[in-house]
Amino acid sequence: MRFLNWVALSALLASQTKKVVASPGNRGAKSSPISSSISSPESLSDEEFEKFCCVYIVNLGKPDQREWPVLTGKEVWFEHKRKKYDVMALDRCNLVWGRRGEPKGVTFEFLETRTANKDGTC
Repeated sequence: MRFLNWVALSALLASQTKKVVASPGNRGAKSSPISSSISSPESLSDEEFEKFCCVYIVNLGKPDQREWPVLTGKEVWFEHKRKKYDVMALDRCNLVWGRRGEPKGVTFEFLETRTANKDGTC
């Protein structure tokens, strides 16, 4: 029940504020040897989109970067400096942050979408 309320609130906030933290940008999708890649999340139906992972490049400052896959429509936790931030990939890979907001000093750049594994993981 709490999760459904969070989803409804997140969707409402996203539709009202139109603040985009990370979204599909000018970078083209790259093919991955591990899983198939989709060039544009906008070309997928809602049912198809729920089976995909949005992959971001997380820049923690300095030369420290890493890939971070997020299953669409599922609440996940991002940990930074011993703090947990709840986040969800909605609206075609736009990130919606929970009550703590977005972590300071961290940038998220959309990289690509990938097909989720059969067990529902990225």
